[in-house]
Amino acid sequence: MTTVVDPLGRTVDVEIDQDGLDVYTVDGITLSFLTGTPQDQALAALGGMGPDDYVAPKVNWTFLEFMGLLTADEQSALVSSSDPQIRIFILMAAGSVQLQLTDPRVVAGVAYAESVGIFTGDRVTQILSGQPPPS
Repeated sequence: MTTVVDPLGRTVDVEIDQDGLDVYTVDGITLSFLTGTPQDQALAALGGMGPDDYVAPKVNWTFLEFMGLLTADEQSALVSSSDPQIRIFILMAAGSVQLQLTDPRVVAGVAYAESVGIFTGDRVTQILSGQPPPS
């Protein structure tokens, strides 16, 4: 910590902490400011993550990748279902070049599969967020 006198004659304690913050204490009031370049400030705000640490969420999924989000039992239940809506959902999904988990048709298909007992509510949330099935 360094003590300096500002232009108004006030004593100011200044330190740079481990998070890259300038910490100023003036008349008993502590203020914190990010230091460094805008990139350094953004990294500090992200808890020290670097640009190479950030992984963008997957947006486009192939049918094979989508099926990989399901357990073997869920896969079997979908493809062997005699329910016309499930069969149409699977045919449409299989015929897609890419699926988006936020696409209303995908969301509706997964929700319908839950309503007929193929998925549970927890699994619907996991599937639509792109999480693989539990081990």
